[in-house]
Amino acid sequence: MEEERAFPSDLSGFEFFMIMLSNSLKKLRMPDKFAKVLAGREPREVKLREAGSGRHSLWDVKVVLDADGHMYLGRGWEQFARAHDLRLGYILLFSFDGDAVLTVKVFDVSMCRRHYQRDDDASTRLFLLSSVPRLASQRLVSKN
Repeated sequence: MEEERAFPSDLSGFEFFMIMLSNSLKKLRMPDKFAKVLAGREPREVKLREAGSGRHSLWDVKVVLDADGHMYLGRGWEQFARAHDLRLGYILLFSFDGDAVLTVKVFDVSMCRRHYQRDDDASTRLFLLSSVPRLASQRLVSKN
């Protein structure tokens, strides 16, 4: 049975930002200060959550430590980055909830936050868009 790793309560709300560099797609190096604060209690895995998406959309990402003590987001990070179309120069604002969940806000090169639609939002929008021509034609028929 694996031992539960407790996180100090003062880590809840710990924030940092990262800038997407050319080598950030495969793995993402976390700030050394964040790694030092977690020293000895580093999670083996974190869950990434896009800000505003609730808890239904969590991405499992492995945490990797190298021989120099640098912490990286490893397996699972590339899938998250691709799904969110992260590109060179994007700024990511991370907030650690103290329970191995990192909430991520994405800012693109326009310096504005990107908002992503969830699948249920997309299907609702598709339904509404497909209904517009039908509703418009019904109004024209009822006016004549």
